[in-house]
Amino acid sequence: MPSAPAPDQRLAQTRRRVLSAARELFLTRGYDATTVDAIARHAGVSVQSVYNAAGRKQAVLKGVWDTTLTGDHAPVAMKDRPETLSIRDATDTRQALSMPVARQR
Repeated sequence: MPSAPAPDQRLAQTRRRVLSAARELFLTRGYDATTVDAIARHAGVSVQSVYNAAGRKQAVLKGVWDTTLTGDHAPVAMKDRPETLSIRDATDTRQALSMPVARQR
C-alpha cells in the first residue's frame, strides 16, 4: 500500500491545483469576477486550503504570475530567484541586460 504524501508535498500539490484553477478563472472571468470561493471549487479544495496553500486573492494572483514567468510552481518570489539575484548583482550593465536573453536561447 503506497504511503500518503508528506504534509509539505500535500501543500505543494494543493498549491499547484489552486494556482492552476486560479489561472484558468482569471483568464476566463477576469480578476474582479473571480472569487476565492470559485477558485476553491474549481480546484476541488476548501476555501481554507486556498488560503493555506497560496494566500489571499492578491497572493494567488502573484503566485499565478510567478509560475507563468518561471514555468515552475516553486513558492519563491521572482526577486529571490537565483537568476534575478545574478542580474541584480551584475557589475556590468551590458552583462545584466543580456542575462535574460541568454537564458531563453
